[in-house]
Amino acid sequence: TGALAKTIGADPGAAVDDLVRRGLVEAVAGGYRLHEEARTAVSALVGGGADGARTIAALASGGDGDALEALRLALKAGDEARALAVCDASFEAMLAAGHAAALWKLLAGREGPSWSSFKLRAAMQLADVKVTTLLDEPPADALRDRLLWVRALYVESKLPAAVAAAESLWEAAKRSGDEAIAFWAALERAMASRVHAGPERGLELLDVAAPQNPAARSIVAALRSFWLAEVGRTDEAIRTLERTGLSRGAPHVAPLADEILGGPLDFFVRYYRMAAFMECGHLERAHDELTAGRATLDDDDRLRASYVQLDGIANLSIARGKLDEAARTLERLLRGAPASGSTYHVIARLLDRSEERCVGKECR
Repeated sequence: TGALAKTIGADPGAAVDDLVRRGLVEAVAGGYRLHEEARTAVSALVGGGADGARTIAALASGGDGDALEALRLALKAGDEARALAVCDASFEAMLAAGHAAALWKLLAGREGPSWSSFKLRAAMQLADVKVTTLLDEPPADALRDRLLWVRALYVESKLPAAVAAAESLWEAAKRSGDEAIAFWAALERAMASRVHAGPERGLELLDVAAPQNPAARSIVAALRSFWLAEVGRTDEAIRTLERTGLSRGAPHVAPLADEILGGPLDFFVRYYRMAAFMECGHLERAHDELTAGRATLDDDDRLRASYVQLDGIANLSIARGKLDEAARTLERLLRGAPASGSTYHVIARLLDRSEERCVGKECR
């Protein structure tokens, strides 16, 4: 508000109210933003020269929404150095505030290595962006970005490439002494290998991962339980689950976890423990696991690419006979991934169970 008002030299409240009335600016949560259709006209007021630079600087020092506007104006003015400075200072805050789509729209067409990491991080927040098709592979020395690249290959089901990239990254991280990157690279290699070559191979490679803290150990234990159940080693899976149970409501935080998994690590620990119990036939324990503490059935709303998890939640509801609950989850799954194979699988199972329930009744 102050930045806009200062630019057009009027009382802050009156100036912004006037812009809103004229349809140039709209009120949003936490502040104001320029209307898409009015960006060119308003940018002419604040673009170029000392006034434009002052406006961008004032916006850049504000909250995440102001920083996004500063980035727009800097790019519009062709001031790449200032735009990069905004990203350096505020990119994580803008992503955390849910501006990934707007950031991708702004940055997708930017060329040069200075933008590559920002483009990758924005794209990774969007489930419908084919990251590895649209972007170049990160350079060899950008270990953190290479880890995101491995995750993108996995999410896009490019499994042989994901396994090879994770192997290469694990070796590079071990050589450089970066234990956190090495752990997540090993975990990604095991997860991709489990899908590509089967759970036995995933279990074999999971032993290579070297978790450095209790939170990392919890995700390894959860995955191990699930994969043991998948290969029929049910008793061992249950023993692992009971030996590594989590305190109800306890947060689990590990470096890189949120960035790689796309949400709170404890949600994913609970999710894989749920999957293990479900695979072992303990449906009520599976449900209790998922709803424990922070890992509620609504937490997936905060997760990047959450549709990957929603199919499991829907299938659990179907297995427990909670078809209305499954249908509500399916609606959220369809919004996230209308063309995914898992979506069709859930629809088929839900229809089958619905038909069973409707035998002898008139059903819609």
